[in-house]
Amino acid sequence: MQTADKIVPDQIKKIHALKGRLGLNDEEYRLLITDFHGFSSTCKDLSRDDADLLIKHMEKEAISLGVWNKPSARRGGKKAAWGKTMYDELGDRPGFATPKQLRKIEAMWSEVTRAKGQAAREKALAHFLKRQVGVEAMAFVLREHVQIIIHAINHMRRDNERAPF
Repeated sequence: MQTADKIVPDQIKKIHALKGRLGLNDEEYRLLITDFHGFSSTCKDLSRDDADLLIKHMEKEAISLGVWNKPSARRGGKKAAWGKTMYDELGDRPGFATPKQLRKIEAMWSEVTRAKGQAAREKALAHFLKRQVGVEAMAFVLREHVQIIIHAINHMRRDNERAPF
């Protein structure tokens, strides 16, 4: 396989984000890759085209479960290029969290929340942000808030791991 045909890092990130949203454990995830690809249990062995097909399959499943929204098209009706993802439209604003930091917070939140469905998760995250740092939306998170939020989510993760359910 030529290097140009190999999966790109942004595709790997998206596959792993979808894995988290779908709630797949490692065994289920590796079985999905094996079923989809045939001989490998890691997405890093996929081609770009195979990765696109897997992403479409996982997105369809996640959308049907209400845990993923289809990415919106960029201006002019063109699809967003790899790497142009959620919160990129906010850009690097002085004093505010970067798009990458906001994506990290959202990904971590999706691992700890018990809310079902995209709308419920977003509402729960907004409530959490208001309680923790006094802002009502991700767009208003300041850089100084990022570590506070991540620390609180990590604390929730540890509590969830200890919970006997």
